[in-house]
Amino acid sequence: MSLFDDVKILTAANGYKVDKLYSVKPINGDGDFTAVRNTTATYENSSGEIVSSAIDTPRLDYSDGSCPTVLLEPASSNLFPNSIFSGAVSGTPGTAPTGWGYHVNTGGSMIVESSAYASTNRIKVSVSNNRLAYSRNVYLTANTTYFLSSNIDIVTGVKIREVLRAVNVPSSPTQLFYIDGVSVASEAITLPSGKSTLGIAFTPTSSGYFQPKVGFGIYGVEISTNSVTFDLPQIEPLNHRTSYIPTTDATEVTRALDSIIDSGTSSDFDSRTGTLYLKAKALGQSGTDRVISANDSSASNSASIVYDSVANTVNGVYTKAGVVIATCTAVITDVTATNKIAFTYEGSSFKLYVNGSLVNTVSSGSVTASNVFNSLDSNRGDNTLHLEAKVYEIQIYSKVLTLSEIASL
Repeated sequence: MSLFDDVKILTAANGYKVDKLYSVKPINGDGDFTAVRNTTATYENSSGEIVSSAIDTPRLDYSDGSCPTVLLEPASSNLFPNSIFSGAVSGTPGTAPTGWGYHVNTGGSMIVESSAYASTNRIKVSVSNNRLAYSRNVYLTANTTYFLSSNIDIVTGVKIREVLRAVNVPSSPTQLFYIDGVSVASEAITLPSGKSTLGIAFTPTSSGYFQPKVGFGIYGVEISTNSVTFDLPQIEPLNHRTSYIPTTDATEVTRALDSIIDSGTSSDFDSRTGTLYLKAKALGQSGTDRVISANDSSASNSASIVYDSVANTVNGVYTKAGVVIATCTAVITDVTATNKIAFTYEGSSFKLYVNGSLVNTVSSGSVTASNVFNSLDSNRGDNTLHLEAKVYEIQIYSKVLTLSEIASL
């Protein structure tokens, strides 16, 4: 028999409808997930367009290439006012987007173009040894981490601080800088030419207004001859960028969290012996445990794969009668990269595998005496500690797979 014959539940980024993510197995529909998200949300389709998904509808996202993932994101908000740049008019210097003012204007031009998000705008700022930039005030709350970001397309590489800045942040906290999600040393790092996503993270210790600034000439008197396009800008109360949340005025817009739940019935699980498998990319380093679990419709009895609150750490956890019996832990290179994680349990043996290698074994405690699992959920089983990831595959087996079988997945 093949592993496909053995697998009880197999889910990938394929079929869906409103409130449902279809599973490949079982074929009778028992393994289908119920999709929950109480707002609309955007994602990148197979044509590279940013489109909107209806309430409670799974998002099959192509932002990482030709193979889609099921996008499971935390709740977030966009505080960036008028992020669709409505009211902007092309010209030299043109008309600033509604609600935005000129930070500096010593020449240059602005062209309004079509955004990657349907029927909205992006702006292209061009200068020739002069300065043209825009800003406005945005209110921040103390002790909240924020992430200012924008997709850009630049002709010639310049320093981050020349095109995107967070200015006058209350309490002047340390700022961290990112290019395409990768941390860089400072705002003086030179951007690559072409397309990238810029990000700036900061945590003010007092409340007040700050100024997001976009354009050229926003740091001192630095000038250049260049062009840069800004698209899908965001300010989020997170430490990383998530999918675009459109805003049309000064009011922030919120997106609800994604959850997929209630896959399987008791016949699809064996809480006494089994393998839980996840192929996914974690979304950022959240500081909170993020879980997928086979469970008894609660957090009392479960087998879980966990992206730990500690950076780049994954766990396999078995819980019985509300008590954690075993925790297998491994530190890996990068949880935001594609990783294949498997957790096996049987008797008093618990094993964690990452990318086909055995990384930790715990031999203590024992599994439940009877079969009590009845659901597979993207949380701990009690609607907390939700998985935040781009998911390629989820599998559950009612047997312990061997090392070679796990390596073949």
